[in-house]
Amino acid sequence: MGETLTDEERAERKADAIKRLRSQVADLERSLALHRDQLEQRGHQLLRPPIHHELFADAVRDLRRAGVDLSDWYLRPPHLDKGQIDASALLADIKRVLAKVDPATE
Repeated sequence: MGETLTDEERAERKADAIKRLRSQVADLERSLALHRDQLEQRGHQLLRPPIHHELFADAVRDLRRAGVDLSDWYLRPPHLDKGQIDASALLADIKRVLAKVDPATE
């Protein structure tokens, strides 16, 4: 993490990471909305491959490189259920990060 970024590079990295997180939120919210009734009827949770958590972790690392103070907690290994991650928990994590770094987030 010894790289030195200019203010412009930090701003670009932060904007790109926020854009990727917003895209993940939209994707996960669409999936949850699409499958909500089935999941609730069966008492299941929406599961996604672990790569979704890695995409989130990559964005968090980029935000940290851009100078944003985010906890290591967001980089923890995800809890796996049958080799998958809970999409609702990931969505909550992403929204918490966006609330800290993105003024456009409610």
